[in-house]
Amino acid sequence: MGDPFTPEQQSYLAGFFSGVRNRGLSFGTAEPEAVPQSLAGGKEKIPEERMKEELHPLDAFPRIGVHAKDNSPPEKEDVFRFKWNGLFWLAPVHEGYMCRLRIPGGQLSTKQFRAVADCAEDLASGYGQLTTRNNLQIRIIQPKDAPELLRRIQDAGLHSRGSGADNLRNFTANPTAGIDPYELIDVSPFIRELSHSIMNG
Repeated sequence: MGDPFTPEQQSYLAGFFSGVRNRGLSFGTAEPEAVPQSLAGGKEKIPEERMKEELHPLDAFPRIGVHAKDNSPPEKEDVFRFKWNGLFWLAPVHEGYMCRLRIPGGQLSTKQFRAVADCAEDLASGYGQLTTRNNLQIRIIQPKDAPELLRRIQDAGLHSRGSGADNLRNFTANPTAGIDPYELIDVSPFIRELSHSIMNG
């Protein structure tokens, strides 16, 4: 955060760079990392990268509403793009979406938990799932119900944005963070700040 190094940090860095110099290395003589040929224009980009160039997935949100109007499944490109808004098309197993939320540190209020349960009951299969990354998922959402479900999730102070594709799905923490009387550091504020930075960065 711009604070000066502590004496202990300064000592560590001095020792580290002394070792680097003793090996005859320096940043000035380091070889630049070669750019992969696929990024240097030698090969064609993969389909997902082309899709992102055509329409950024977070700008594809209005297309969710387009599919909702006639309750139609997403096209191949939108199956990929909608993951960025937390909607995963489940075909061929089910004709519907799965919505993965982003719950930093797995912390939510009872009011928010009830809101998720109501969404699952009213607009999906009637049940939710807990994930290994402290998230919740709601399954089998018809395209016509997807915009309403996302609105209700956001009204509860939650979101699903960035919970899929090439994003950081969630930030996990000890489930007792912030309530354990013996914890050395409560990481909850840092987890929330990281999540907001990623979402708004």
